[in-house]
Amino acid sequence: MKTSIFVVSHKPYKEVGSKLYNTIQVGKLNTGLDFSLITDDTGENIAEKNANYCELTAFYWLWKNIHDVDYIGICHYRRYFTNNYYLNSACFFVNESQIEKAMKNYDVILPKKTKLSMTVREYYSYCDGLDKDLETTGNIILKKYPKYSKEYEIVMKSNQASYCNMMITSKELFDEYCTWLFDILFEVEKETNMEGYTKAQRRVFGYISEILLNVWVLHNKLKVKYMDVINT
Repeated sequence: MKTSIFVVSHKPYKEVGSKLYNTIQVGKLNTGLDFSLITDDTGENIAEKNANYCELTAFYWLWKNIHDVDYIGICHYRRYFTNNYYLNSACFFVNESQIEKAMKNYDVILPKKTKLSMTVREYYSYCDGLDKDLETTGNIILKKYPKYSKEYEIVMKSNQASYCNMMITSKELFDEYCTWLFDILFEVEKETNMEGYTKAQRRVFGYISEILLNVWVLHNKLKVKYMDVINT
């Protein structure tokens, strides 16, 4: 069995130093930096959308271009799944044997849920002030994937969710997720007018996908192992 975790980064960083962890550079088209063997602007890609899709340009690239792994993980240059939340050391980052052991009993590894003082919908509005994005997303789901609408509303009304767009799962499930996710987001993009959006608000599709991952997992009744995430 082959397992690979891809570390999404838009700038040079101190790499983990393990064959399990591979850097995938995003935003190269915008920054002009060139520091990784794997970049989101080769092969079949949506690299030009990075300003709006954030780490999802890496998700898309891995979905379309990586076919030789059994298990695939996504983390960030400063966020990693860890076995020790209190010590910032790579020796505690999740390793290959731990992943393969977990995958015998679980479908996916996600960050531990963040407990909010408000609902997920209210939190999105509080942070981004763009309720209409969620309304558009809900309408697209109702139109294209009506069976997911119930779970979408459940997540919206919940006061906790798994954030950060990090996951570890089989490549088969990852591909299924990406097929569903991008089918929705590309339609949401068509109906979204970003005139007047701030730079942060223009990252809209990356933010929405954090919520949608919870919807997908809930609807498909996946067995989830929640792990701590350390911010280095």
